[in-house]
Amino acid sequence: MVAGTQRGTVLPVSWIVLVAPTWRGPLPTAMGNRRKLYSVLRSLIRLPLIGQFLYWLNTTPMFLRWMYGRHVFANSSHITPELMTQKWRTTQQRGARFGAAAFVTGALDPVHRRKHFFDYFQPPMAVPVLVVIGEQTPPKSLEEMEMLVHFLASVCRSIVWQVRWGYMKSIPIS
Repeated sequence: MVAGTQRGTVLPVSWIVLVAPTWRGPLPTAMGNRRKLYSVLRSLIRLPLIGQFLYWLNTTPMFLRWMYGRHVFANSSHITPELMTQKWRTTQQRGARFGAAAFVTGALDPVHRRKHFFDYFQPPMAVPVLVVIGEQTPPKSLEEMEMLVHFLASVCRSIVWQVRWGYMKSIPIS
């Protein structure tokens, strides 16, 4: 999806590039559609003392380093003390816990079903689509991204490319 667009909006573009495209937040991807549970979790995060404590636990420098090593960087040598200081400072901005909770629990997701995500890419797709997928993408996210690649291959008039760090392949259009 092109950032900031609505379904049905026509943009004068010659390419669409999707980098690690997913349609739902980390918890819904990992744990399934438990919207009521995620709403309760967001409510806890909003509470003055409990929410602040839970957010503090999730933003200690040691925990941030672990999360970046597990979910963001394939090569942990890229996780420098300077980077961690910068990321920690970001987590300490006023109201940061609310945005983080919304992202993780899927409250920012524009859709709640894969079909509705695929609706953004309905034919005719007259421009090439480049899909970039990380080499060490978590299995559930990878499964969703590969489904999107194969769906796009069926609706695009031109070639869909799937790029993984280290190789690139064209998905044949039938």
